[in-house]
Amino acid sequence: MVWTATAGAALAPVVPVAGFNGRAPGSGQPSARRSSASSSSTAQRNAREILITFEDGDEPCHFPETVALRDRYAPLGVVFPGPGDSGGGAILGDCSKFGVEGYGGYRFLAFNAAARLADGGVPKGPEVLSFSWPVQSVEVLTGSPAQGSVTLSCLDGDGAPAGSATIGLGKALQPLSVSGQDIASCQIDFDAAALVLDNPRFTPQDALPIPAQTSPGTGLLILLLALAGVLRLGKP
Repeated sequence: MVWTATAGAALAPVVPVAGFNGRAPGSGQPSARRSSASSSSTAQRNAREILITFEDGDEPCHFPETVALRDRYAPLGVVFPGPGDSGGGAILGDCSKFGVEGYGGYRFLAFNAAARLADGGVPKGPEVLSFSWPVQSVEVLTGSPAQGSVTLSCLDGDGAPAGSATIGLGKALQPLSVSGQDIASCQIDFDAAALVLDNPRFTPQDALPIPAQTSPGTGLLILLLALAGVLRLGKP
């Protein structure tokens, strides 16, 4: 079963995208631009894992045309608070020419402390991933056109360390991951002037809760079945 966010901001089951792995076919990076992305490629869940690919809309090329990511993926169980009221990473398209390679699709989460966002916020770190339920593993792809290092530090629900990892940054995105018990949040710190993150994925500690709402298609099906039952009952 694959899970994704619907227009009503609820978790709903969808059909998996055949052969989708978050990358352009036959390549480790984009080869052509898409005008839009299907919601099923935006956030996928297999039997144990949720993957967010940032491919759910047409994103701008420049920071002043957008705002920080924040709570866009809250229906999937994670928010991305950054520093201050409006700071943090923003989703950009690959037209931003960020100077990195190996990202999953055509969009990524970008940081640059020298830039400004549309609302005056600064797209800088540290960035936090705060989960709605405990998770047991977290991974992101990360890279930078500048030299430096990046650290992923995770805490459990009591604020105790649940694991950390550090890698050196390069133009080719690399996986950065932490595994632990009852992870409630993770913070991403980096010392480079700019950073790109892509394909954050996390594994819930337990089974996901039952969706609070059904998708519009499911609701229509239920209504039609109910009407059919009423008509049948009215027959002699």
